[in-house]
This record gives sequence, C-alpha cells and structure tokens, in this order.
Amino acid sequence: MVVSPKQAQTGVIYELAVNNIGAQGAATDGSERSTFVDLYGGPGARAYDPVYNRFNLAYLTNLGVNWLWLEPIHPIGVLDSINSPYCAKNFFAVSPWMSKADTRPAALQEFRGFVAAADAAGVNVMLDEPFDHTAHDVELASEGVADFGGTGNPGNWQSTDLIADRLPAFFSATNAYCSRAGGSHTIAVAPDRGDFAKWTDVSDVFYGVYDALVCVNPADNTNYLNTGDWFDYTTNTGSFDQVTQNVWRYFANALLFWLDETGCTNGTPARQSAVGVDGLRADFAEGLPPQAWEYIINTVRARKWDFVFLAEALGGGATTYRSSRCFLSATTSQPAIFAVAKLVVTNGSPNFDDVVFAFVNLDSTNGHRGIFSRWLWMLRAALVVTM
Repeated sequence: MVVSPKQAQTGVIYELAVNNIGAQGAATDGSERSTFVDLYGGPGARAYDPVYNRFNLAYLTNLGVNWLWLEPIHPIGVLDSINSPYCAKNFFAVSPWMSKADTRPAALQEFRGFVAAADAAGVNVMLDEPFDHTAHDVELASEGVADFGGTGNPGNWQSTDLIADRLPAFFSATNAYCSRAGGSHTIAVAPDRGDFAKWTDVSDVFYGVYDALVCVNPADNTNYLNTGDWFDYTTNTGSFDQVTQNVWRYFANALLFWLDETGCTNGTPARQSAVGVDGLRADFAEGLPPQAWEYIINTVRARKWDFVFLAEALGGGATTYRSSRCFLSATTSQPAIFAVAKLVVTNGSPNFDDVVFAFVNLDSTNGHRGIFSRWLWMLRAALVVTM
C-alpha cells in the first residue's frame, strides 16, 4: 500500500531549468543566465520586466501552480560531458552557475533563500535526482568519506576525491550490470537497459541484483519487463554487502542533506512539515531496485512524513507497475491521459515527454488509457501554452 499525502493529490506542477527560465541571452561568461535569486526577487536579482523577466513565485501562484519541479541543480560533470544536468558531479552541492557569484557556496545560499521564499508563498519545491547514475568524475562529498572512508578515515580520503578512483565498486561492471566494477577502467556506462542507446556521459551505480536488472546486453535486454519483487540479499555474492548498503545510505542521506540545508532539520515537528524541500522526481527510477527505494523513502519520511516521491518510468507498462509499489505518482514518456492528471509545463512550454499522473489502482495499466485523438492533444496543448 502506498499512502498519499494530500499535497500529492492536489498538485499542479511547473517544471523549469533554473539557468534557462529567465535567461537574457547566451553570453559565454554566463552573465545573461538566470539564477535562484531571479526566481524570487532576492538580493541582487534582476528587476522585474513583464516581457523579458516576468517569472517569479507570484507568477506561479497566479497560475494556480503549487509545485515547482526543478531540473537537477548540481554541478555538471566534465569528463565526457555533454552538459546535461542529469550528469551530476556532486549530489551535495548546487551548481555555481546558479548563483550571481558563480561559486558553489554562493549557489547554496541562493538556493536556501529561494526555498524559504517558496515556503512563504505556499509553493512546494521538488528536486530532480538521477540516483541511477553519476558523472564519470563524480565527487565523494563529505557523505562519501563518512560512508566509505572507514573509521577514522585512515586513507585520508577527501570530499573532492573522485568515487571512481577511490571506490570503483560503487559502480556496475562494463556489460555485466549484475556485478560491481573491479577497477576504474571497468565501470559501466548507464543504463543497464539495452533497448535504447547508452548515456555515454554517466556511470551506472550498482545497487545489488534484483528481478528486473538487465545483466548483459543484448542477451538480457527484456529483463526490465520483469515485475517480480525478488532481490538478492546475500552478502557473500557482493549483491548486498557493506558497500551496497552504504550506497543505499549515501543516496538516502543526500535527501536528508537537502532537508537540513533548507530548514527541515532532524527533530522538526510534524506540524511544520511545510518547511524545506518537499519532494523528489526520481530520474530513471527503475534503475534502482524497489527495495532500495523503500529504504530511501522510509529514511526521508522518518524526517518529513509528507515528502512526495515522483518516479520517471521510461515506456510505461512494467516499469510504472513496479514504481507503483513505492511511489505516489510517476511520469512516463508514453503519450497518455490518466484518471488523475496533472499539467506539466517546462520553462513556460508544454512538455509532452513528461505526462504526470497519480496511481489510482495497482493493476497493470495503472488506470490509464492512450490518447489517440489529435483533437484531444490540441486541447491539452492549448491549455498548457496559456501558462
């Protein structure tokens, strides 16, 4: 059973990329991009302009929007990068590009101010996290040193050390996704699925062996269609040893970190749950076993009971069926209309790649039917573009 907080049932979502929503041009020094202070009129923000700089929290609330889905806010990896925000170099930092000062500390400060302003305006903030994969040059961060560096940190690990150099076992092995990498030169690119092209800018994180994991491409390419709930909890096989358990902890604590940074610290009374970030859109959620998501969700909700979890499920069908075990709602790249539908707007434009719906039952169709009418699509587009 998945218990749904009320705010998940009444959400109207607006998706945006922080640097793009208020961009004034493409200056190579980044001076024309928008940053977090521009989104709420904070210190140093650009002056409001009804044509060129109209986006702010009041703009959202006037539209009736009560959820703001932020595309990934982290620094972007450099190694083999294509500048995708889903190529996270540090899950515990804000991209310096999202600050006027162009530094990580300044970006974190701007982000804190933005979330506080959103709280005051009654707008929930949803993070977007690609926990299935990381940049090839992802950093340990302080959490990684604590989880993997050993008692007393005898190897003198640093937060800026690369995980690939310190702990290749954090990742899956090249074309052997049911095994962990044995060295930095054997780390697999993501994802495990082989029915579409690999994402060459990111490395696949190893979460253990489970029913829907695609072990080898192309031999096991249909494994992702499995709907069983099997997970290999044995420790002697390496599936659920201390490294795997710490990987689960690492990503669960990443969300606790962002709750801490935005005011929802440990011990915050349940009646004050509106404080801090409010939800997660899990990019390629199927890349983690349901058991890992259960651990992450339970860890976070022990702190903030009404934190909302939204899953991306590529292709619908079996992947959304599995997500319904843990998540309140999901996005799918398949064009569909759902019994409890939400409008999604991306940077002021209709987003047909992410149709959001609430799970209204747990059967294999998740209560949806396909859209086959071009007129229905036109009506939906007309509604969205007005926003």
